[in-house]
Amino acid sequence: MRGGLEQTRPVRLPDFSPRDTPTRPRITFDLRSNLIVAISALVAFAAISAFGYALSIHGNPVNSDGATVILEGQSMAKGQLALHGWSLSLDSFWGVDAVIYAVAVAIAGVQASFLHLIPAMIAAATAVVGALIARSGHRGVAGFAGAATVVALLAFPAHALALDLLQGPYHIATTLWCLFAFIALRKGGFGWRWAVAVVFLTAGALGDLQTLALGTVPLFLAGAAASARCRRWRVGLPAAAAAATSIALAVIVREVAKALGAFSLIPPNPRAPWSAVFANLKLFGTYFPKLLGAGTNGFGSNGAPYWTQFAHGIGLVAVIAGVIVALGGLAVGIWRGTGDPADSSAAWRLEDPIVIAFFGGVVVFVALTVQPVPSYARYIAPSVILGSVLAGRLMTRLASRLVDRREDLPRAFSLGAAGLFAAVVIVLGIGAAYELTPRASETEYQAVGSFLESHHLYEGVGDYWSASIVTVDSNDAVKVRGVTEAPNGKLVRYDRESTSAWYSGHHFFFVVFNPTLQFGNVNTLTAAATYGRPLRSYRVEGLVVLVWRHPFEVSPHGIE
Repeated sequence: MRGGLEQTRPVRLPDFSPRDTPTRPRITFDLRSNLIVAISALVAFAAISAFGYALSIHGNPVNSDGATVILEGQSMAKGQLALHGWSLSLDSFWGVDAVIYAVAVAIAGVQASFLHLIPAMIAAATAVVGALIARSGHRGVAGFAGAATVVALLAFPAHALALDLLQGPYHIATTLWCLFAFIALRKGGFGWRWAVAVVFLTAGALGDLQTLALGTVPLFLAGAAASARCRRWRVGLPAAAAAATSIALAVIVREVAKALGAFSLIPPNPRAPWSAVFANLKLFGTYFPKLLGAGTNGFGSNGAPYWTQFAHGIGLVAVIAGVIVALGGLAVGIWRGTGDPADSSAAWRLEDPIVIAFFGGVVVFVALTVQPVPSYARYIAPSVILGSVLAGRLMTRLASRLVDRREDLPRAFSLGAAGLFAAVVIVLGIGAAYELTPRASETEYQAVGSFLESHHLYEGVGDYWSASIVTVDSNDAVKVRGVTEAPNGKLVRYDRESTSAWYSGHHFFFVVFNPTLQFGNVNTLTAAATYGRPLRSYRVEGLVVLVWRHPFEVSPHGIE
């Protein structure tokens, strides 16, 4: 050393010339991966929608319930956003399905194809959203396995499930709205995501009270569970506050809408008595496997071979396992208090509300089923969807563990597991494909609509189950409005699922009814007693059409 200083060598700094500085941002791997996921989701949505539409037009009967919500959308598309003059039930679907139909009608007008296309699109969106939830942030094989499980169960439905999944409005969009709310709140906290969740829950509650059982209450309980898991009450506050806020907001919006002349609510349908609870629970145990394809009695098999039920049986086991694992995780997490409030990606943040909502669907079925008939299985469809999502998340975790241990496992085991999974998916697809059987080129309602249009009969009335469906099946060229028998034996407006605008100032020339159904006691005798003797009577594809020489009117007030 010289002069007490240590001699050092000069350090050459790297040359940061402008030439070496990137002039445009590079696409990161995450961005590229998210782009691939988004494109895959859109392709899957289009493919599932097309397949679901094909399944629906070949195997699903349509009815006036599905047609009426299209006509609700028509009113909204014409500017009647609050559905002024309408009389609707508690499941009016105002903030749910009707919004989707309003957009569709605004674009293309009333189309008979919407009876099949829109439910198929809603089901496809539900399957894709469920698949994205099932991925649980995993890429590669694990994420694909979870997503494919959900798609296989919902895109290739058994015949019993297809009858409910691909028919509107059967609370499928309500389930989708609740899934959106669960996703928005998965990270906890307040902010714009919290506001999005509140909007979906509020819209759902305004259109379908089943939102309470499938979304609002599950989120509130999941918030309480989150507080118990983490031993901090603030952790569950966002979810609980979103649930409470949505209820308050729904009440406020409903009261404001009423003041502005929104639709009126009719008395609800009867509920199952307390004595039927145990019987309905047993019925759930019977219907739930059949909706997943494990058994067909009472629902039909659409001609699929018996051996396809084995694949559906594996799907049923996966769903049950997914529900049990999620429920067990909820119970253990609350008991041990092992939740980490800082972990915003923890599985329980999504699985807790979903598994609670699964049992919310069970409660709805038990409470609303008044007869042990297959038509009430529609209340189980949301639980099938939610259970399928939990099955997908379980498959993601199992596949992830297999991938992590692939060096320790025999190659034959991995290939066998992949082969079994692929075989189950293929068999499910084969079973669903049997739904694509030839059918009559024209339904009886389309035939009646064509007959009326060819005879220049454009406005008339009929029983509820023959009214709106003929209207929509004729693409709104022929307008048939519902009537029913009043206590005095005369036909009056059917003031359920209808609007006074259909009757006020309109003149009608015919009555159409189904003589084998006799809904509302609409028949030749009551029609003649109300409007006089008809000029002609026709029989078209099993339906009766009565025609009068002079027009008649129907009061818009219904039974008073």
